[in-house]
Amino acid sequence: MSARVLRIIPDDPDPTSEPADYALPADLDAERAVLGAAMLSISALAEMRTLIDGSDFYKPAHETIWQAACALADAGRPTDAVALAAKLGPDLDRVGGAPYLHTCMNAVPTAANGPYYAETDGTQP
Repeated sequence: MSARVLRIIPDDPDPTSEPADYALPADLDAERAVLGAAMLSISALAEMRTLIDGSDFYKPAHETIWQAACALADAGRPTDAVALAAKLGPDLDRVGGAPYLHTCMNAVPTAANGPYYAETDGTQP
């Protein structure tokens, strides 16, 4: 795993600075959509794997879910929420539990949109 970059935010930011200077360097909605697409479609997961890997996720729980989905796909197993929950085992609660997996699935209208969200870096609309 590569080192994560931390940004120092001053306690008393410069009032002339732009709010975007202090924004999170990620789009958590896009991350949830990527995970949801991976659970809905193995072909979407395969396409997204050419674009990103686990270290691209800002939220560590998302990286854990992604790695588990990839491991299932590599083993030729389904990547749906039930299979993923079983694969995560004791890590399931740490990543938000089974309801969070379903939240991710509901975050993407169709699995075909997954690759678009995989390319989103948080700065695109």
